[in-house]
Amino acid sequence: MHWVMLRPPGSGTSITLVTWFESMPPGSLKGSVLGCDNLEKTLDELSARGVSFNEAEIQQTPWGRWKTFDDPDGNGWVLQQTNPDFAGSPPRVPASRRAGNPGRPAASWTSGIPADRAPRPT
Repeated sequence: MHWVMLRPPGSGTSITLVTWFESMPPGSLKGSVLGCDNLEKTLDELSARGVSFNEAEIQQTPWGRWKTFDDPDGNGWVLQQTNPDFAGSPPRVPASRRAGNPGRPAASWTSGIPADRAPRPT
């Protein structure tokens, strides 16, 4: 059995990826959303780590902007920046006001993952 836990610095929330569910073989997870504050900056950071995105251009709707990518196992992820003016959007807290996260990098969900273990193109 294998598992990987992803947790932004200073956060009580994490995502744990596991291998022990027979009904969920590697590559069967599609559409999990990873939110970010600055989509262009996060795209640049992940691209510099070798992540390839499925769309040539950023996708845009009234509720937000996004691009998708697949991890090495084939799981599909959505990298999204929510439109704060859209009704129902969660309130935005500036990075400078987040407890325990001064100067938090835009792609904080990858923090703590060595560069050789970060998502790469398939």
